[in-house]
Amino acid sequence: RKQGLCFAELPPPRLARLQAAHDVTVADPRAGQQDAFEAALPQAQGLIGSRAGAWTPRCSRVRRAWR
Repeated sequence: RKQGLCFAELPPPRLARLQAAHDVTVADPRAGQQDAFEAALPQAQGLIGSRAGAWTPRCSRVRRAWR
């Protein structure tokens, strides 16, 4: 099973379908879940979300590594 990180709100049926096929962590940094987001990021094989603002200064080392 693939590891996914969802940082956007999804409709419950869509999230349930994803979780049935993959291990999905839901962590929205804008909703006060920054620590959970950062903890799940290194293991994530896929990201679900569209807000560029989810990348915060605390994640700058990750941004540098992805360039």
